[in-house]
Amino acid sequence: MVDVVMEVNPRWHVDTQELHVSTLIRVAADGQNKLLMVLRFFFCSWANFTITRWASVHRSVRLWIGSLLVGFDGWFALCQADPKVSGYMLNGFVKGKNPLVRSYAVSACFVGMVTEGAGVDLLRDDRFLLRAKQHWQTMVDDMGFAAEVPAQIWEWLGQIAGEPACPVADVRGQALWSCLASLAYCHRDSFERLDRLPLSLTQGDLRANLQHLSSMPYHELNDEFSKCMRMSIELGVDLSVLERLLRLCREAPCCTNLVEQGHGSGAATLKSHALFGTRSLQVRAAIHQCRVFFSSLPIESKLE
Repeated sequence: MVDVVMEVNPRWHVDTQELHVSTLIRVAADGQNKLLMVLRFFFCSWANFTITRWASVHRSVRLWIGSLLVGFDGWFALCQADPKVSGYMLNGFVKGKNPLVRSYAVSACFVGMVTEGAGVDLLRDDRFLLRAKQHWQTMVDDMGFAAEVPAQIWEWLGQIAGEPACPVADVRGQALWSCLASLAYCHRDSFERLDRLPLSLTQGDLRANLQHLSSMPYHELNDEFSKCMRMSIELGVDLSVLERLLRLCREAPCCTNLVEQGHGSGAATLKSHALFGTRSLQVRAAIHQCRVFFSSLPIESKLE
């Protein structure tokens, strides 16, 4: 199907208000059928957009921007001018005529490119500590792809979403700035922590990390895990044993499910906040989270 889209090559000319297609499609006997098929299945399908579900924003705006690139504004004008067409399902698109909205949509299209590749990889394998280097390289490569988008694409996007004075530079600059900001936030919130103790122990050469830890001044060890590892080294624990421990840490899953489970346990014990301190609430939440190890499965109760 992608080959058919490339064969049709539809693009909307803003100045002449015409839909341009390839010469091959214009002269082909089945050219009109192919054009209608491509417009229907690739450019006339949209997804619900909601600001509260960030995961759907990128896909929603890509579908919408794609339809704008092949003349949705013209179709919308025809529908508005036809008294037989109800505007009940179309009125929402009126808000999309605002240049600020369209500029945001274009930026969201490219911002999603920077994070989605690594996000999909993380969903397939959530061992973030083990594969963080690959995830970061994926994001850098995707950022490079967004930066190398041909000038013709930016010109088309600028015609539908840019400011009249300088449409191309405005749209491209804002989109790439947003991509860089997204990349920077991801680095600060996730990858930068891997350069500091204790997570830095799980990166690179584990034996070299442990040897470096054994020579570090005590005042630089601010976390309990690093202090425990340093104490184990001084007590004579073999480094191979500590290496196996770090390898096990790298196998740990890093996903939102762990966070959500922690929130549930914390909420279950929060009602007693007046009777407990911070430390006791943490302990009770941990115990509450371990209840699954001591409960029977639903199928076991049926067997009994």
